[in-house]
This record gives sequence, C-alpha cells and structure tokens, in this order.
Amino acid sequence: MNMFPGVRMVHDEADRIMNELLQQINPQNLKSIENIKNWVRVDDEVYNTDALSSEVPYYLFYKHPIHDFMDKLFLTSKTDVVAFLRDSVNPERGDGVDVIVALQDYSKIIVCNHDGQIYLVK
Repeated sequence: MNMFPGVRMVHDEADRIMNELLQQINPQNLKSIENIKNWVRVDDEVYNTDALSSEVPYYLFYKHPIHDFMDKLFLTSKTDVVAFLRDSVNPERGDGVDVIVALQDYSKIIVCNHDGQIYLVK
C-alpha cells in the first residue's frame, strides 16, 4: 500500500522532473535556512489560494530527508492531492511530510515540511 496518491512516475522522466522541481524551489542554490526566506508561509490558508485551484494533474514529489534514492514522484489529481495534504500535514500539531506539490508547468509550487509548515514558492 502506498501512502501517496496518484500514479508513480519512474526512471529518466521522473528524475528530470524531480531535478527541475528542486531547481524551481531553489534557483540560487542557497542553504535551506536561507532559501526558505524566499517563500511565503501559508499553512492551512493554502486551501484558499489559487495554488490548488487547477483541475489539471499535479506533481507530488516526496523528498526523503536523507536518502535521495528514496525520493518518489507521482502524478495525481487535485482532489487526491488536497485530501493527501489535509491528512498528512497539520500545522497546528507540527506534523507533516516533506513534499513538493506543483502544477505541471511549475507555475504554482507548494512546499510542505515534516514540521507541518506549508509554503508557496510561486
């Protein structure tokens, strides 16, 4: 059983997209503590933004905190990604998972961390 919604993408295409997403969220290649200053913390307000308003599929990128070989990329629906975020990220409790959610054109990117914080990148 997979805790992540959608269809898992693998091999070269997945590697390319994961690298592009990492580049999109940190184009200056800053340390995490510095890069986070470029984002807007929104937490539960993310559900009221246009970042989750599109009906086209989303990328859901699980970024393992230690091992890159455990990173996973999924193509999923808006409904499933919203349900996943509501179930897996709770800013009030400080519970979360390290994921990046993005439209396929990268025009809207959401970053969640294991501390339950949710940020908008674009």
